Amino acid sequence: MIYKGNYHASSKWIKKITKKFVKQSKGAKIWAGLQTYKSDWNLKKLSYKSLMKDAKNAKKGGAAGVVLFRFGLSELLNFKKL
Repeated sequence: MIYKGNYHASSKWIKKITKKFVKQSKGAKIWAGLQTYKSDWNLKKLSYKSLMKDAKNAKKGGAAGVVLFRFGLSELLNFKKL
C-alpha cells in the first residue's frame, strides 16, 4: 500500500515507489494499493482526477494493477481508462 498523503508526496512519487517494488520483486506481479483519502489525519476523499492520476502513475511504474483502500471514501473509477 502506498500512503502518498501520509508522506506528503506527489503523484509522481507513486511511480517511483512502484518502480522500486517491481524491481525488487524478481518478476512477481506487483499491484499498487492506493490511498483514496488525503491522509490519516485528513480523511477528505481524493477527487476522481487525483485518483486517476495516482493510478496512472502506478501503472507507469510497472504495477500489474491497482487496488484502492478506504474504498468507502472514493468515487468509482473506470479502470479501462488506464
